Amino acid sequence: MNDRLEVLKERLGLQWNELANALGISVPLLGFIRRGDRKPSPKVLMAIETLEHSDVSATAATKDIQLLRQRAIVAENRAQVAEKKLAQVCEALDHILKGVTILKEAVK
Repeated sequence: MNDRLEVLKERLGLQWNELANALGISVPLLGFIRRGDRKPSPKVLMAIETLEHSDVSATAATKDIQLLRQRAIVAENRAQVAEKKLAQVCEALDHILKGVTILKEAVK
């Protein structure tokens, strides 16, 4: 069963958690099935067979997942850049505030 699931995962371009979601089961249960500790239920077997025989929709889903992954990476990079810029702005504001405080003290 592990080889069958491995082939399916690779063919669909999924991570193990994504395959578990596609099969409608938890990641730990998928692990048990892969190791042979548990046998898949008839419902899970049917889901596996459905995914194995759904080349067209699987290919489209794989492309969608890859696109979403790429978008997530871009969004994460943008968030990191924005966070760095925000830190720089905060640092500049701190310097300005210190300058204002010094000027206030000098005026007194």
